[in-house]
Amino acid sequence: MLTLLVAIVGMVWPVFERLYSTHRLEQQTEAVRSKLAGTRVRAIDASVIYQFVYEPGGRWFLVIPFEQEAVDASAAGPAAAALQYTCTGKLPEGFEFRPTDLTEPLGGTLPQEVLAVVPGSIELTNVRWSLPVLFYPDGTATDYAFELYDNKPRRNYMRLAVRGLTGAVAVSDVQQEEQRYR
Repeated sequence: MLTLLVAIVGMVWPVFERLYSTHRLEQQTEAVRSKLAGTRVRAIDASVIYQFVYEPGGRWFLVIPFEQEAVDASAAGPAAAALQYTCTGKLPEGFEFRPTDLTEPLGGTLPQEVLAVVPGSIELTNVRWSLPVLFYPDGTATDYAFELYDNKPRRNYMRLAVRGLTGAVAVSDVQQEEQRYR
């Protein structure tokens, strides 16, 4: 009886583990997609260009106004709050961002005056960021795609693609790294 139970668990466990891993990747991808969509909404509401940048090969992402001089810290009210909106985030351990084009140049580090508006920016001073994904006040954006990897043994990933004309964000199905190069 115990042998039968162990055999059943042995057959079911890998399936359960794969489903759980896929679910975690989908959850993290949806969270990043939501931040991208929210960045578009902030740009429209504040009539300011916003940027989304991520750490290639790392876990950090950042949403800040693209032109810091557009942010008037002395202004008050809802418009000022929209202008001063910044968002930092970090993927959980085991996940990372990757550009779809591995030859894409890095955007570099952000200047201290830009990071000054970001709470807890000490950790971000030496981060090498991606090129910015820009969201414009008219609802458009820059065409851009990147991937979110789950660094577990199966090496699953999902692609997020921002459509320039609409600013909408599309998400691919879960894919395995091995399938990418066949």
